[in-house]
Amino acid sequence: MQIHREALGGQSRPCGPEDCALCRGCQRLHRHGGYERHAGARGEATVRVERFLCERCGLTIGVIPEGMLPYRSVPVARLEEWLDGRHGVESAATAGEGARPPPACEEERGCLERTEKKLLPRIPTLRGFLGQQLPVLQDGDLGGFWRALRKLGRLGEMLVELAGPIQDFAVG
Repeated sequence: MQIHREALGGQSRPCGPEDCALCRGCQRLHRHGGYERHAGARGEATVRVERFLCERCGLTIGVIPEGMLPYRSVPVARLEEWLDGRHGVESAATAGEGARPPPACEEERGCLERTEKKLLPRIPTLRGFLGQQLPVLQDGDLGGFWRALRKLGRLGEMLVELAGPIQDFAVG
């Protein structure tokens, strides 16, 4: 299981999940090493993902560094810029508050397109979790879904909010 660093609310380590039959979320987890993962489309940098272990049930939780996506090397902010541009959302960068991001290199474009492709079949489930916060949309309408989702907030904030009920399902 993976959780976002932002979801820890300033704590140094996560607690066990509330649905654990053994600890009911009251067990503080023990640091259990970690691993390096690629950061950036070309894999030019790495970041450390800390792992924690629940000694009661054996569950291992990886804490994803701030601004990262589960199982993706493209940062959250870059994916947000990419999808904003592709689906007609005026972001802060295009509204004159900053420079537009540079064009995607071939590797980054591939990462972004694969992430977008993974998001498409997950729209019905995400709509189910978000309920009446979203308008009625067709299942394959990624543009409509993205525009509606962005009206609710920034992608990083939404991932932390959705992480509770669905863990790393969203764009992993």
